[in-house]
Amino acid sequence: MTVTNDNNTDQSVSQDGCVTEFGGAAAPCLFCGSESSKVRFTFKDPGRREYRLRGCLNCQARFIDPTPTRDELARAYDAAYYGKGSGKFSGPVEAVLDRFRRGRAVRLAKLLPDRARVLDIGCGNGGFLRALHALGSFELHGVELPGPAAERTSRYPFIRLKTGTLDQSDFPAASLDAVTLFHVFEHLDNPRDVLEMAVNFLRPGGFLVLSFPNIASLQARMFRANWFHLDPPRHLCFLPPAAFRKQAEARGLRILGERYFSPEQNPFGFQQSLLNLFQTRRDALFEDMKGNRVHNSARGRLGLIIQRVFVVLTGAGFVAVDALESVLRTGATVEFVAQKTGEADSTSSGKTVTDQG
Repeated sequence: MTVTNDNNTDQSVSQDGCVTEFGGAAAPCLFCGSESSKVRFTFKDPGRREYRLRGCLNCQARFIDPTPTRDELARAYDAAYYGKGSGKFSGPVEAVLDRFRRGRAVRLAKLLPDRARVLDIGCGNGGFLRALHALGSFELHGVELPGPAAERTSRYPFIRLKTGTLDQSDFPAASLDAVTLFHVFEHLDNPRDVLEMAVNFLRPGGFLVLSFPNIASLQARMFRANWFHLDPPRHLCFLPPAAFRKQAEARGLRILGERYFSPEQNPFGFQQSLLNLFQTRRDALFEDMKGNRVHNSARGRLGLIIQRVFVVLTGAGFVAVDALESVLRTGATVEFVAQKTGEADSTSSGKTVTDQG
């Protein structure tokens, strides 16, 4: 792990005493564009490229600096990122993830009218939309970047898929009943624009549901450069929950619920962060679970087997830790449910959302 001076310098001192110089001006905030920020710490991606995590002094966002180039992001989102099988992960892991996707779909379906129009931004393999399709008669739209995930989603004719990025011209204003972004917001190089487009697409009373890593969480503060959910260079920008609340309310959204308990994300995130402390290449087990063999030697394979055993044997304990963190509202990820203010709202339909810790 590396640390920096608590100012806006372009020099940092690593844990082993090495000094890193960063050339060029500091990147502006990826959310609000402000040039006023300070370095929190430095960290490395799996290719050993070093970055700074900056904190914006205007909107409180945290963002990666320098901003990865298009070529660097293309390498980060190569075929290995999307997994080598029919899904992103192996069959058993995908089956577990499908249960969580169904849980999200059930929670949203309870809020929606019949024939609701739903957009899932960054829909991946289409798993969430498929689960929602099984629960009612909805008009389902998805947006996903070109690649294996979009190809998998295109197999389902009931999903109206756009391959590419979201654009203001994709939907008329006030035409959607719900917009969802599940662990997509942190990947965006234009998060403010996407948030504003999502709000514009929603009808009054429509719902925005999104989840993202909690940069203010206990895990983020404990592990810093080794935190699993940093995921450099793919995760570009993080909003603390309090900052997101402020941004959402400024755009006419009313926060209905916040959920910090995520057995899908948080226990493994804690385990992988711990493992990162003891290995030179971060997130090796996570990559291996996708079929990306980052360690080819026998010694590397043995280490990964030991890590898998560790994850299985300690899983229940880390779920309990996640439950405690959620009570304290310091879970490693957060899911928000927000409603666009206007004539129609959850009180008129009799449907409400409770804060789920």
